[in-house]
Amino acid sequence: MVPSSTTAHILIVDDDEAIRRSLLAWTKSLGIDAIAYDSYESCVEGLRRQDFTLQASPTAHPITQAIIDVTLPGESGLALFEVLSPPLTLDQVVLITARADDLPSSSRSPNEANFRHVLKKPFDLDELESLLGL
Repeated sequence: MVPSSTTAHILIVDDDEAIRRSLLAWTKSLGIDAIAYDSYESCVEGLRRQDFTLQASPTAHPITQAIIDVTLPGESGLALFEVLSPPLTLDQVVLITARADDLPSSSRSPNEANFRHVLKKPFDLDELESLLGL
């Protein structure tokens, strides 16, 4: 049987192990299921292996939200978003970055941002929680 549909399932993609571990511990403390990867490639491979799903299935819930680092080894977090959407939408994704220069120019200003949820590292977990609607 599939768990309650109100349960969040968060995808975390960041090449910094300390950030991945911290975010996994944080989601666990909130009682939220999460899965983490260190790169675009490892995340896409996890999707192929069906470590997680993007659409509901009889045995698993899809990822409901994602926290994605913009700068990853190999392909970028922005390229990963393209793989995940649809079904993930801009409102379900929080991009994290150490530098605003990593974002497309249309996303640098909150007034003209394509990505509505962008946090600059280091960020406050309360702000992340608010952006995710947790």
